[in-house]
Amino acid sequence: MITMDTFITYALKDGRLVYIDEVDAGLSSRAECPACHSLLRARKARGETHRFTHPDRCCEYAADVTYVSLAAAILNEERRILLPDCRNVRGSLVIIGQVRCEHRIDNNIPLIHARAQDRDLFIVIESAHRLSGRHLMRIRNCGVPTLGIDISGMRDIDRYSLRTVMLRELDAKHWLFNPRQNIYECRRMTGHFA
Repeated sequence: MITMDTFITYALKDGRLVYIDEVDAGLSSRAECPACHSLLRARKARGETHRFTHPDRCCEYAADVTYVSLAAAILNEERRILLPDCRNVRGSLVIIGQVRCEHRIDNNIPLIHARAQDRDLFIVIESAHRLSGRHLMRIRNCGVPTLGIDISGMRDIDRYSLRTVMLRELDAKHWLFNPRQNIYECRRMTGHFA
């Protein structure tokens, strides 16, 4: 049986996110799960993909929290992101200010809360769990533009591949909610464009 632990290649060690190859094998790595903060085992068997696992159970949100933490670390380093326009056609490189990870949607869906051009921006990394209609309604009710980045089809996600998606690619990005997109859609439907 494949669990979400199979795909965890980052963990927390001494308060910072580390890649599996940066720690010793086994429980001696002292690495923690970014979601539940329990100790992880670093598995480095020959012929297998190196990964972290929970020694006694599976953590449902480990992959989600890990990738959100990694994306937030990238944004803190780069201070920019490529955002799609309201029609998800073209993109603009936008400067990012303050960045922090939060658990806003039902207290279990992690997201990034950033400041871009003096406005709030939420970023949801869609890896293992899909957002339900209830989650999307809660996003809409917050009134904050929310970008979805779908990495569910990516394999072997590392810092470089996630940085590339965030800074150079639009294919995986879509607006979960954007007030400007709603205005554009209303104008398109009535035939009035600004």
